[in-house]
Amino acid sequence: MSNRWILAGAAQVDITPPAGHVIHSGEKVAEGVGDPLFAKALVFDDGETQAALLTADVILLEADVVTDVRQRAAATTPVPAANVVFAASHTHCGPATTRCLSPQMSGEYMAELRVRLSAVIAEAWQARRPALVGVRLGEAKVAVNRWVETDKGARWGVNWEGPTDNSVNVLRVEDADGSPFAAMVNFAAHPTVVSFGANRRYTGDYASSLQATLEARYPGSTALFSNGASGDLKIAFVNEEGTNFAYGDLEDARRYGTIIGEEAANVLAATATRPVDSVRVASTWVDLPLQPPPAEEELRRELEKPEYPPWGQQWATEMLSALERGP
Repeated sequence: MSNRWILAGAAQVDITPPAGHVIHSGEKVAEGVGDPLFAKALVFDDGETQAALLTADVILLEADVVTDVRQRAAATTPVPAANVVFAASHTHCGPATTRCLSPQMSGEYMAELRVRLSAVIAEAWQARRPALVGVRLGEAKVAVNRWVETDKGARWGVNWEGPTDNSVNVLRVEDADGSPFAAMVNFAAHPTVVSFGANRRYTGDYASSLQATLEARYPGSTALFSNGASGDLKIAFVNEEGTNFAYGDLEDARRYGTIIGEEAANVLAATATRPVDSVRVASTWVDLPLQPPPAEEELRRELEKPEYPPWGQQWATEMLSALERGP
């Protein structure tokens, strides 16, 4: 390996909308800000290959948004569109960013979000400097499996014996003087400590305080968060019996974020860095087959359930219309 140093740059932008936007699947309207929401970018450049990592404190980003932001980034920086990688934190307490969860999604906000996501990549590009890179693994035992197997199939619940990943993966990017100016943390758990509670304020849930903890430990740095394979994992915030999940307030979410953030900060401090030869990007497109659509009778039964969520009713109604149109 040579002593050649790649260039790296980081930037962040506030993407918190004003109060009044729909949060959590269209069921609540935000009354204010608990924790600001951010989009953050980390770019790498070896002179031949360029790549960008983009994180955002939103529930998800649809394909058309990803495509548009990639094209905007490619038009304003040398980073190819295909070399921009996205990671939505999946907070349930950010603005609605998909109509499948909320028909009340704000088109005005989404247009502004596209601009800000592409702009933060351009800002990170302008902030490039020679950098050393290192990775290290830690652990924070705060996640738990959220599905319990029964003789009638899986049901929602706390499964202390189920597969769980409590790894805290940390990427450290530092200046020539050894000072970290960027860190990316990957942890696998749904940011939903407050999502079904009484909260009506924007927050990235535990991911907000996780990033804030790192940035407080290293002033002037940019801390990014990406969610791991968290489909079956939640933060282990449970009732006194430990049999079901509880939903708390902002301080509960911040407590867990601080726990993970402190572990990430300790891991970051112990991470050794080195010069990196080059940047490489690889990707594979995977077509996942869809399940057959439910039968009409099944959809109508689901619509009759009083506890059915609004976005589920919307989905079932659209599925019925699709069945009526034919294959």
